[in-house]
Amino acid sequence: MPALYVLDISADADGIPVDQFYTTFGLRVVKVDSTGPRILLNGDPVAFNGVALHEERQQPPSNGAPAGGPITAPADLEAILMRALNVHADLVRVDHHPPNQLVPVLADRLGLALWEEIPLYHYAPETFSVAFSRGIAQQMLAEMDLRDFDRPSVLFHGFANESTGESERVSALSTLRALDRRIDGTRLTGQAMLGLNPTDDTSAGLDVAGYTVYTGILYGGRLSGVGVQNTLLAAHRTYPNKPILVLEFGYWADTTSDQQQQRRVFNTYYSQISANFDTEPGGFVAAGVWWSLDDYYSEKIGLYVERFGLYRPDGTLRPAGVTARESFSIEAPTQPAHTIRSSGVAVPIVASARQARFLPYIGYAIAVPAVVLIVVIALLSRVRRRPAW
Repeated sequence: MPALYVLDISADADGIPVDQFYTTFGLRVVKVDSTGPRILLNGDPVAFNGVALHEERQQPPSNGAPAGGPITAPADLEAILMRALNVHADLVRVDHHPPNQLVPVLADRLGLALWEEIPLYHYAPETFSVAFSRGIAQQMLAEMDLRDFDRPSVLFHGFANESTGESERVSALSTLRALDRRIDGTRLTGQAMLGLNPTDDTSAGLDVAGYTVYTGILYGGRLSGVGVQNTLLAAHRTYPNKPILVLEFGYWADTTSDQQQQRRVFNTYYSQISANFDTEPGGFVAAGVWWSLDDYYSEKIGLYVERFGLYRPDGTLRPAGVTARESFSIEAPTQPAHTIRSSGVAVPIVASARQARFLPYIGYAIAVPAVVLIVVIALLSRVRRRPAW
C-alpha cells in the first residue's frame, strides 16, 4: 500500500514561531507492467474491486429516495467512503468530475484508490472542438492535477466518458495526456469508452483501456457470462498490452424483482471480470467498478431517481450489495495467483423472478393430470358397480 507522511513547515522570526503549516503526501509508484497487461503498484500486480459514487446526500431519505443535494461536510464524505469500505471496495470512481477536495484527503487515510476525471461527458466532435479551442478542458485538468498532486490515493486521471468521434477524440486525448505528463506524470491515464464497441482504438495513446460495459443490459441481447466474456476478450484483442478497466457495470433496482435481477447481473459480470484479473496467470483486467454505490437523482426525462445503488438510501444493503461485499472480500486486490486457471464461463445460480414461478408451474402440470385421472377412475369404478339388468 502507498505510504502516507505528514510534513510540518514552521516559520520563525527572531526565534519566535509566527506560522506553522501541516500537509500530507505519499510515496508510491503505479505503472503498467512492460512485460504484460497488468498494473503494478509498488512493483506488485494489483487488480481493483471498485464502486462509483456521486457526491449526493443520501440521508435522511424521503419516501425511499435520497435526500439529495451536495455533500460538503467532512463527516458526510467520510460516511460515503466508509460505505465503500464496508463492501470491501478498494477503488472509487467519483462520478464524471473532480471530487470534493476532501475526498482524496480522506481516501489517503482510508487506503482507497481513486479514479479522478474531468467532465468531458458524452462529448461529440463539435463539443471537443469548442471546449479545446477555448482551453476549458485543459484548464480543468490542470486544476485537478495541481490540487491533488500530493494525494497518493489518486492513481488514475480520466479524460473523457462515453464520448464519440474518432480523430477529434484522439486529438483531444493526446493533448490532455501531454499536459498531464508535463504537470504530473505519476498517474495512469485513461478514458471510459463505450463497451458497445470494444474495438474502439482511441485509447492507444493512453496508459490503460477503460470501458463502460452493459452487455446484455443496455446494449440489447441476452444477459450471459459468454456475452460478457466475449466483450472482455474483444477489448483485450484490441489492446493486448494494456490493462482493461471495466469502469461501469450495473443494473437498476426499481422493484423487488429488479433487485434479484441486479444481483444476477453482478454475479454474471463479476464472475468473468474476476476470472480475468491481471493478478491471475494470463489475466488482463485491472479493475471492475460497479455503477453505483448509492442511488442518485437523474436529469434524464421521465426518471426521478436512478436506483443503481448497492445501498438503499436508508443505508441498508440490497441483495447485490450483500453479494458484492462477499465477492470483494474473496477476490482481494493482490491475491496470490492460482496455479490452475480455467477459461470456461461459470456464473453463480441466483433465482430470478421467472425462475421463482418454475415450481408452481411444475405443481400445476402434475396436479391437473392427477385430478383428471382421479375423476376418470371414480367414474369407471361407478360403472363397474352398476347392477346388471
